[in-house]
Amino acid sequence: MLVSGVLALSGYQLVIFAAFIKIFGMRAGFLPLDRRMESFFRVATLEKGLLLGAILALTGLALVLLAVVSWSRSGYRPLDAEATKNPLIVAVVLTAGGVQTLVAIVVMSMLGIQHNIVMPSPVVLEPDRGTKGVAALG
Repeated sequence: MLVSGVLALSGYQLVIFAAFIKIFGMRAGFLPLDRRMESFFRVATLEKGLLLGAILALTGLALVLLAVVSWSRSGYRPLDAEATKNPLIVAVVLTAGGVQTLVAIVVMSMLGIQHNIVMPSPVVLEPDRGTKGVAALG
């Protein structure tokens, strides 16, 4: 089960990385626009992604906390590995997946920002017209 959890997290991370590359490529003009990705951004908003990531991470942390409380009630005796490993593996996978989701949705939102944002023009200070250059020192 541990190997399956690690492989699931690795696969999830690869899918997220592929999405990063696709979004960057489309925004930079390296790849053609993809209607599926555009419709994905209409459905998968930053808020929904943050909520999903938080739910996953908090569920995993709650399961870890439940295991620790259960262990403390038993007087911190040696754990029964067969009884505790599977729920803890699920808890850790949920927590890690939730954190990956939180980070990924923020990065995807940043990559998905349109380039037509109006930026204020920088302030340019006019040089003093009376001087002909920098005065020599000494």
